[in-house]
Amino acid sequence: MRYILNPDKTESLLYATSINCMTDDESAYEQMKLVYNQFARDNFDSPPPLVGKGTVKAIHYIQSFSPDDNITPEQAHKVAKAFVRNTFGDDAQAVIVTHVDKKHIHSHIVRLERA
Repeated sequence: MRYILNPDKTESLLYATSINCMTDDESAYEQMKLVYNQFARDNFDSPPPLVGKGTVKAIHYIQSFSPDDNITPEQAHKVAKAFVRNTFGDDAQAVIVTHVDKKHIHSHIVRLERA
């Protein structure tokens, strides 16, 4: 969360949005953790198992555009928000942040996995 919500990458968080949680890194993490702990059959802070696969707790998506796409930061951010709402619904818990610090505009989405 701290990386994707870096103000230097987002024009001082101009392109930062959250759904069903706060947009600052610490609050978003704590709120996702609380929801996960409430509804999952696992603890968010539990270590991965020594054998076998662990539980997916959150998923980090990156949606990237070529500089040739001539997309604005506003358009990229709107596309990322629409992707989250259309794919996961209004009940999803996610942080959506569009980075503008590189030639290729890209959006990061961190979504709490359904418990």
